[in-house]
Amino acid sequence: MIKTFGEKTGFPPEAIGFLEEQFCILQQKEMMNSLYAAMDHFFCETDEKYLDVLQEIAEKTGIHRMTVDMIFLILCTKPLFYLYRQKGLGEELFWDTMCDLKYKLMECKEVYNVWGTFVTRWFRRFYLCERFKLGRLQYETVAFGCAAYRDVLKEGDTVYNCHIPSSGALTPEAVMDSLRRAHEFYRPEGGVLPVVCYSWLLYPPYQ
Repeated sequence: MIKTFGEKTGFPPEAIGFLEEQFCILQQKEMMNSLYAAMDHFFCETDEKYLDVLQEIAEKTGIHRMTVDMIFLILCTKPLFYLYRQKGLGEELFWDTMCDLKYKLMECKEVYNVWGTFVTRWFRRFYLCERFKLGRLQYETVAFGCAAYRDVLKEGDTVYNCHIPSSGALTPEAVMDSLRRAHEFYRPEGGVLPVVCYSWLLYPPYQ
């Protein structure tokens, strides 16, 4: 499964081979029941007990925690695939959205020199079908946190929180294409797609 997923989302061959080896170790050390228990918490509970289970797996096996987390998230894509089907969401959308695992894999390798992920909490909304990649950008619905914006928005209104994944150049053309896709996907009431963005890329000192 890791090989198929990795190839589909563009994981480097070295990463695929390494993750497959580590997954075999998890199986040999009889950690599958623990992984399934973590999956139950991840999909069905609102707490973060799954993180404690993953930590226990890392300690028992000696496999780096960031690697355990990535393997866990890849395994969780199988039930997520069926959730997409159940909700009438397309396969292309699934694979586009799941490419975020590759982006975080490469960030982890660059920052820590580990094939894995150090932002496991970030993925929860992807797996609850609440965050999607539409073209260059990712979106999720949130409540507007300000008192008002002109005559368009008031506090508590639904807005579309936009994320900028580390997946290459950010051109005006790509942004506009993504916004059009988001408008078509969400079909907002009244025809207006109110988008907010809290990306660190907008932090003024980074200019």
